[in-house]
Amino acid sequence: MSTKSFIFLVILIGILLCFRALHSVLLFHTLVELITIFVGLLMLVVVKNTRSYIKNDFFLFLGIMYCGISVIDLMHAFTVKGMPFGGYQNAEVTLRLWVCARFFEACVLLYSPLVLGRRLNQPIAILTALAFIVISAIVGFYTTYPKMFDANGLSDFKVGIEYFIMGMFALTMIILQQKRADIAPHVLKYIQASLALKIGSEFCFTLYSDFHGVAFVIGHIAKFLSFWLIYVAIIRTALKSPISLLSKQSNSYDAIPISAISVDENGVIHQLEPRSVV
Repeated sequence: MSTKSFIFLVILIGILLCFRALHSVLLFHTLVELITIFVGLLMLVVVKNTRSYIKNDFFLFLGIMYCGISVIDLMHAFTVKGMPFGGYQNAEVTLRLWVCARFFEACVLLYSPLVLGRRLNQPIAILTALAFIVISAIVGFYTTYPKMFDANGLSDFKVGIEYFIMGMFALTMIILQQKRADIAPHVLKYIQASLALKIGSEFCFTLYSDFHGVAFVIGHIAKFLSFWLIYVAIIRTALKSPISLLSKQSNSYDAIPISAISVDENGVIHQLEPRSVV
């Protein structure tokens, strides 16, 4: 991460914390969620617009799925008590949507290593994202179970599902580490750091008792940073190095969208891109 990006992050987080201290937790929460949602939607926009250069479907998979995650997060953000949408008087709907979004995200990241080096069925991926959105909306808006709060605070289900999601993120870290030979080192570093922050964020949401606690603030900042690191690993790679792919297996002449031949100083051809053959 560049110095400018680091300074920007520090300033942005400082502004968000100032809003939390000087105004209200509702404004802080809304801004953090909207920024995170914007980053998630931006993934799909950039990946689609660099599709002619990027031949690795890992990018496209994350772009489609994080777009779906962002839609669920948007529903989560707009159903918080105090928002002028729906007049929700408790956190049950909000928290059910949160759990759905995080479970969806954990499933996406856990499956993502399988996409490396493979072709993605785009219609199936889009339908999967839409299915998660519909299921999340049904669970969030049209059911009364599972309960997120009980007489003692967070329900056992809420705490248990958060730990289960943390376990999914941790398992993803292990799998990615095992496949490190297929992933560019700087990309692996950012994704692993993002997953670590996601685990920290989920842990914070097993501790808080209301929207005004320190755990609530730290959890949302960690979530925002985890999305930002995905942005650094995926989006900036696609924009700044359009020929450098995520997977080392795909970082070859086969991925270049023009004819290309690799020839040594003696005139011996070492690699011939298929489109070079007439």
